[in-house]
Amino acid sequence: MDKQNEYEQNTLATIIGLILTQAKWLARALIVAGMLWLLSLIPILGVIAVSVLLKLTLWYCFANSVVIIWETMIAYYYVSHCVSRRLDIYIAKAKKKAGK
Repeated sequence: MDKQNEYEQNTLATIIGLILTQAKWLARALIVAGMLWLLSLIPILGVIAVSVLLKLTLWYCFANSVVIIWETMIAYYYVSHCVSRRLDIYIAKAKKKAGK
């Protein structure tokens, strides 16, 4: 059972690590988007290239947010599955113990 616990902990830690990595890149992209937005406010530098970069950065932020939500749902259902499986094992042991 300890080996199973260790495997579940490692898997969940990997999923959480992926979520944190995506969140780090989302924060960086939001900072870049903010700087591009400020740059687009200057009329001399407000060329089309800055506008296109700003749109691409915002689309990247949106896609990154979707990936974070998706990974969070995977983590939730993984934990839910692990808990239900452990509960089934506990119930089976309790029935076996009560039957003796």
